[in-house]
Formats: sequence, structure tokens, C-alpha cells
Amino acid sequence: MTKYLYLLMLTVFLWPTNMQANSDTIVACRDTTVCLMQSDFEIKVCTPYGGHYFGPGVKDTVENTYVPFWAGTGIHEVTYRIGTFSCQVKVTIIDLVQAGSITGNVRICGGGADELYQIPADTTAVLYHWKITQWHDFKDSTAVPHTTIHFDETFVGGTLQASVRNQCGEGAASNVQIQVKPNPVPVIKNLSDTLSQADDVCQNQLLSYYAYGEFDSCRWTIQGGTFTGPDTSRLAIVKWGTVAGNGTLGISAYKEGCLAAFVRSVSIGDGMAPDPAKIWLFGYNMLVCSDSTAGSYCWFQDNNVYEGYVSPSGRYILPEPLNKQSNYHVRTSLSPTCTTCYTDSEPFNFSKTGIDEPARSMRVSPNPAQHEIEMRFNSNTAKEGLVSLYSQYGKLVWAKHIISCECKIDISFLLPGFYIIDFVEITGVKHTSRIIKL
Repeated sequence: MTKYLYLLMLTVFLWPTNMQANSDTIVACRDTTVCLMQSDFEIKVCTPYGGHYFGPGVKDTVENTYVPFWAGTGIHEVTYRIGTFSCQVKVTIIDLVQAGSITGNVRICGGGADELYQIPADTTAVLYHWKITQWHDFKDSTAVPHTTIHFDETFVGGTLQASVRNQCGEGAASNVQIQVKPNPVPVIKNLSDTLSQADDVCQNQLLSYYAYGEFDSCRWTIQGGTFTGPDTSRLAIVKWGTVAGNGTLGISAYKEGCLAAFVRSVSIGDGMAPDPAKIWLFGYNMLVCSDSTAGSYCWFQDNNVYEGYVSPSGRYILPEPLNKQSNYHVRTSLSPTCTTCYTDSEPFNFSKTGIDEPARSMRVSPNPAQHEIEMRFNSNTAKEGLVSLYSQYGKLVWAKHIISCECKIDISFLLPGFYIIDFVEITGVKHTSRIIKL
């Protein structure tokens, strides 16, 4: 009885995984793991001692000498025999593990980011080691095959290394080069002034802003105003609010997944800007500002001050010669000048109207005129009919019956402004032109 108790206690102490027993003997063995490059050793994983081992890696069955290199890596079955009894043992032979390829973002954004990196898991691993050369001597050890690294603004690039440690030691590391992508650098410019980070604007003022810099996409944000167009293009058209105070115009720009922001401060003053005017086309080339209540009108051709004829009130212009490719716009203000609290209209382009200069059968010169105009017809044949002058509002201000190839008309009595001149022949043919009285 004592013999059996002794053998049972010995078996429990050796954590057996394989066991064979009869009424006289209990043979117990436990599986084991050894390193490939481990030196020769006496294998002793079964009880009771005194038996012999047979199988891959067993060099000497008398001394029970085991040579892992002979067996090679893998799981091998070794037989233990003592007397007429035997037991099977699994001997697992492992080697140093070379880390697999590192996966993760190898082109990161500058200025701070958290990035996840991982390598393939290994069943023999005890720890996974991580380090980055050329940056703070970063090191980390994890029980799992991944790590999260926080890159701050001091990181400018380096090599990430990952290695696997098992009971045989640390294997060869895997390497990957991590580069820092340049962040976008957006800058907001007001199209009406020089580059700055602050604006003094008027209430209700409509201004255009443009985002400069290299980036793939952007989104605008605003406080104290509203966008009159899309907020995802480089050009932003902003209408500032009608309450004095402070506002901001910001933009978030993205390039290759990296984000950067820029904010422009705005001070909304007490002055009030008019709503944007529209440009009306009269005839084929007269441009009139729709706002008749503005304190001042300033016209521009291709963003340069318009040099052609401007009416005394400033409300309309007569571009001659006509440049159909130019863009015209008018700037209005409630003040006597266009330098403060102004609003620009949408541009007007003659090429988009589909209107061509007509072949005139009647010409009036000079135009504009102050004292006298002369009517001329393309034909040398005398014309008979009624000449009529109308104000821009359609009111008849003068009329006369004529028979002539030419006709001079005194307009000194007219008030400055825009007039329509009609000549209706007795045959019913009508000729129309426009004049400007200075």
C-alpha cells in the first residue's frame, strides 16, 4: 500500500499528461518543449525513473541523451519503456522566431497621431518587442502582437522594429521605415485686400475669400455670418451679419488624410453695407445698376477701374468699343464713396447674353452729347417720318416730323440722363437708338 501511495504522489508532482498503469506499476509522462539549439541533455519526463527513451532525437537510450537538433523543429513522439510498461511523450522542438512583416500606416501626418502596428502572431511567443530608432529610443513590450504608438510633433521619421521572444530567446526583427507626410498649410485671403489674419467689415457686407495652399479638399466654418455659396470649395462668398461684434472665418484643409486649420478673425463694425446690386442690360451694350438708392457707384472691368463712359449719377455705363470677353461689375455703397461698407455685384459678361451689336440703319453722334445730336441714315435717300425722344422711364419728352437724310436735334433742354430716340418712317419702318445726355 505504501508503494502505491509513493508512486501516486510522484506522479502528481510531475504533472503527467500520459499515464499507463496496472496493479503493480503506474508509468506517468508529461509532454515537453525544448529549443532546437539547446545542448544535449538527459531527458527525464517520465516516472518511475530507470526506464529508457526511444524515438526522434534520442542519441543514447542507455543514458537517455536527447539531441534536439537531430529531431528538428516540430512535434515528435518519444516512447518511454520501463520493464514491460511504456508511455508516449510529445516533445515539441521550437526555434527562434523571426518576426513577420509589420502592417500599419508607414506615412503618418505630422503634428501628433496615434497609429496601430501589428505583426503575425506566433504560438510560441512569450513577448513581442517594439522599438523605434532615431526617436526618443522608443521601446515597448506587449503580450499581444500589436502596439499603438503616439507620434508627437517631435517625430520626423524613423525605423520601427518588431521582434518575437519565446523560451529560446529573441528572434530576428522585422523593420519598416515610417515617414512623416507634410501637413497642408491653408491660408485665407480676402479677394478685396492684402493677405492678413483679421478683417474690419461692415454689417451686411458681402465679401469673397479664397483659400491658398496645397490641399485636396476643404470645408469652411463661420461665426457671425453666412455662406451664400458652397462651403467646400476654395472660394467662399460670405455675407456678414447685421449685428456689430466679432466673428471668425475658418477653414479645415485635408491632404493625403492629414488635417490642418486656419482661422481669420473678423470685427463687424457699426456701418451698414447695401445688398448686392444686379446689372441690367439695356439695348446691346448699356449696363445699368439696379440699385437706385446707393450713395455711390464704382464700375470695374476685369477687376480694374472702368475707364469708359460713366453717367453723372454713376448708375450706368456705356462700354464702347464693346469687349465681349470682359467681366464688368459694380460696387455700391451707402456712403458718398465706394471705399467703405461697399458691396460688389455679380460679374456681367456680354458673351453670355447671346446679344450681338445690330447692323444699324440709323446712327446718332456724338454720343454722349451735351448740346446737339445728329441723326444719319445708311441710305442717301431722304427719310420722312416722326422722330421721338423718350426718357428711360418711357415718357415722351420731344417729337418732330422730318424729311431728310440727316437731322440735327437740339438736346440742351434735356436733363442729364439716358434717352431712347425713335424714328418711324411713313412706311412704318422703325429705327431705334439710345443717347446719353451729359
